[in-house]
Amino acid sequence: MEQFSKEIKITVKRLIKYIFRSEDERITKLVEIYRKRYEKDGIAKLQDMVIGYKSKVQQSQLLLTGIMLAMFTALLGGLGQSIVHWIRQLLIVNTSATLKQAQSLTKADLQTVLFTEFLILAVIILILVLGLVFFIDRIKTTQMKILVLEDIIEKKTKSEKL
Repeated sequence: MEQFSKEIKITVKRLIKYIFRSEDERITKLVEIYRKRYEKDGIAKLQDMVIGYKSKVQQSQLLLTGIMLAMFTALLGGLGQSIVHWIRQLLIVNTSATLKQAQSLTKADLQTVLFTEFLILAVIILILVLGLVFFIDRIKTTQMKILVLEDIIEKKTKSEKL
């Protein structure tokens, strides 16, 4: 049992060290992995992959621009206001067991409604922002693959010319 707990501690320490390592270490490791994966392929295949990745990056950038435009237009426009109004009405109706008019709610009920509304909106915005961050990270990773592939192609072409 003691050996098992030591192994768990070691695993947790390694996991924490892995998660909180510097970005330079992460990028270096990724580049090494990509180099090992793609160095054995031929130049023609690598060039085809570069073209595919470049088109994927352009498509993702256009998609990201469209998503951000639609999302912020909706949030700042009438749709965002109507969603906030709908959430508020739903919370007012559900604050007590019986249906009340909004004017007859107590101050504590209104504070609860507003706080809950704030939490819901904060979670929605957090989810949207995290989605954008992960999408941007995916684009960045694909661009890094393109750079590695172009470097490998350049080295292979130079070595073939010699």
